[in-house]
Amino acid sequence: MIGSGTIEKHSRLWLLLILLVTAVLYSPILKNDFAVDDFPAIVDNNLVQKGISGIPEIFKQSFYFGYDERAQANEYRPLASSFYAIEKGMFGKKNAMPYHGLSIVLYLLVLLVIFIFIRKLSDIPSALLATVLYAALPIHSEVVANIKAQDDLLAALFIFLSLRFWIEKERPWFFLLSLLTFTLALFSKEASLPLVLLFPGLDYLKTKKLSIRSVWFLVPLALYMTVRMLVLEPVEKVEVVNNALAFASGYGEQSAMGFAFFLHYIRLLLYPAELSWDYSFNHFELHGWANWQSISGLVLFLALVFVALRGIKKPTLYSWLSFFFLLSIFLYLHILFLLEATFAERFLFVPSFAFAFVLALLLKRYNKLIWPYAAVFLVWMALVWMRLPDWKNNAALFEADIEKVPNSIRANSALAYSLYEKAIETEEVDVKALERSSELFKKAINIYGKDAPTWYNFGMCNLAMGDYTMAELCFIECLRLRPQHTMAFNNLGNIHYLKGEHEKARSYYISAIASDQENAEAWSNLGAEYLLIHQNDSAFYALERAVDLDPENENAWHNLNLVKKRLGQE
Repeated sequence: MIGSGTIEKHSRLWLLLILLVTAVLYSPILKNDFAVDDFPAIVDNNLVQKGISGIPEIFKQSFYFGYDERAQANEYRPLASSFYAIEKGMFGKKNAMPYHGLSIVLYLLVLLVIFIFIRKLSDIPSALLATVLYAALPIHSEVVANIKAQDDLLAALFIFLSLRFWIEKERPWFFLLSLLTFTLALFSKEASLPLVLLFPGLDYLKTKKLSIRSVWFLVPLALYMTVRMLVLEPVEKVEVVNNALAFASGYGEQSAMGFAFFLHYIRLLLYPAELSWDYSFNHFELHGWANWQSISGLVLFLALVFVALRGIKKPTLYSWLSFFFLLSIFLYLHILFLLEATFAERFLFVPSFAFAFVLALLLKRYNKLIWPYAAVFLVWMALVWMRLPDWKNNAALFEADIEKVPNSIRANSALAYSLYEKAIETEEVDVKALERSSELFKKAINIYGKDAPTWYNFGMCNLAMGDYTMAELCFIECLRLRPQHTMAFNNLGNIHYLKGEHEKARSYYISAIASDQENAEAWSNLGAEYLLIHQNDSAFYALERAVDLDPENENAWHNLNLVKKRLGQE
């Protein structure tokens, strides 16, 4: 049945049907807004918002530089950011629908290339089945629904294109295309780096010999690494909020958790019922090698290593796919070094290709499994369909996932800030929302009390509640953790202004400006303070700086007009 002539004869129609069903399956995201990392990567990223004109600068900076120039970074993905910039030039920044539409198109292209690649490795029925299984995997919902994850989509697309070109030896110019597309994958996402070893492995699978031609991949590797080292400065340390393993007691605990993560990744593939946007500190309780999860993960990892190594004597698709899975997941286990995220569903996007392909090969061998496969496929589609509305916006996503990761500082802090924003968006403040926001901030701080942004946002919540004393304590703690937090200085100035302590207020506004010369709000507040004590020249200078930096600041314009009258100017 699996290898029937009918399926092969109408393979294009079957493939078209798979693509159409996938497009319909993901169509609900067209109603969604921007969410989570879409803001620092796209909406609030100054370089991306310049559109095409910002692309030259994008190649000179880290991934999130346009959002926070002072942040250290180890992400360099200029091709992905350039893609966002082109989208911004085409679609603007307010309507997320065309961005989501393009994410669906990229996903369909990945599926198409996967089908074409598998046809070169196996038969058409296996290629169709692997493609349809890959298309329906629930763990892919994050990559398609979150616009920022177009970096994952682009990297996967170029990786599979590169593999497809590499396997074609009848057309010599495909060799150059393979090198080019692998280069594009590297500049889309650095996680493509270890996948360079797939190419000699693919040669060995097809010919049982290692080809010298794979040495040419050193060229794109050297190019990417050279540019990366010229652009990025070394990161001193990874923050615990970004990667929980920064809190590990030593390498023993770090490696033990890495293999525990391997077990959890396998679990997500087999049982994708509880999906979350965040798995940060302290969702996974840190532990050493005495824990069964680490031991089980290591056993599974070594089992795949064994299958991969058996391919040295007798190369098979199973050995190469084991090799594929191990290579594509290895960086995310943090065995060598820490990445900027603890654990994420998107990290399975490329590795899950091997999972889907193996399932297809097993069904080819055991035809009687067709009905269990059909049931699983329908369940997967249902899980995707139910998950996509959660990604509608930040508020919906944070509310949907808080019960799944109740011990995550980021999940609690994010929901708390979302509630705070919602509470103050109307003239009449929603007191109940602020109270719940406050409780969630307290919980986040109890989980991990050294995160400056959480303390700052908790301070803003207390300001909205009118508790100036608690707000002041929060901002002071924020500054203890991050001494150059310009807005914490600014809000301390506001608190002392409200208390009538104007000398202290001016001191804090000056500190805010010293931390960030482009803080328009601090310049405006400082100008207002100088206006109050009739230091008109100083007020004029500060307020002119404020309106230059933020021409829409109505308070600054109003005060600037007042000081101009005092100085006899029109």
